[in-house]
Parts: sequence; C-alpha cells; structure tokens
Amino acid sequence: LILFKILENITKAILKEYEFSKNLIELIHTIDMGNNSKLSIKILEYFYNVLVEKIQPVDIGNYLGLIMCIFEKSALNPKRILKSLLLYLRCSDICHEGNWDVGYQILQIARFMLKTYKNLKDIFEPLCNILSFIEG
Repeated sequence: LILFKILENITKAILKEYEFSKNLIELIHTIDMGNNSKLSIKILEYFYNVLVEKIQPVDIGNYLGLIMCIFEKSALNPKRILKSLLLYLRCSDICHEGNWDVGYQILQIARFMLKTYKNLKDIFEPLCNILSFIEG
C-alpha cells in the first residue's frame, strides 16, 4: 500500500515534468544494485502501464530513456509501447526535423528488441512499421 502511494506520487511528478523519469531510472538502478530485482520489475511494470495508458503519443518521445530501461530489465511484451512509438513518429515532426538524438534512441530500442525479445512474431510488424516510417 505504501509502495502504491509512492508510485502514484512519482507518476504525478513524471506526468507533470518528464525530466523526473531520469530520476526514476536512477532509482531502478539503485534498487537493482541492492539485489532487489523483483521490486524493480514490479515498478517497471507499473510505469509501462503508465506510459501506455496516460502519456499522449505526441509526448512519448520524452520518455525514451524510461522505455529502454523497462525493456532492459523486464520481459514485458513491447507491442503496446511500440504502437505508441509509431503514433509518436506520425504525430510529431521528429522525422522532418531530423532529430538525430531521438532517432538514435528509437533505433536503439528497435535493435535491443530484436536482440533480446524471445517472441519475435509479436514485434516484427510494429518494428517494421516504425523503421519503415523512419526511412520513409
């Protein structure tokens, strides 16, 4: 119950100011150093749902570091967040602006998924759509 209240407050902070997601990533790394990976995975699962359900597609690019952290440390199905990334690319001017930092982060996420995710049939279509859009 206490953890849930803390997570709610962190969620409010992250939704208000995306820069707080960097602090969340540091917290996850600290928890992992204390050999409590079950707790960090529970926290990441919670924030995966926050990203998918509460963050508008046009804003998801601000959370790419958190997305990468989620998938580096958990085995969650990435299909929903990959769909959000595609919507983000379609709703924003990132590709037209040529924002290399964001593009590189998205390519890192795609590469990581291909290397580590076990059920590739789940992610081929969304990754293909993302990479085709970036190329396009």
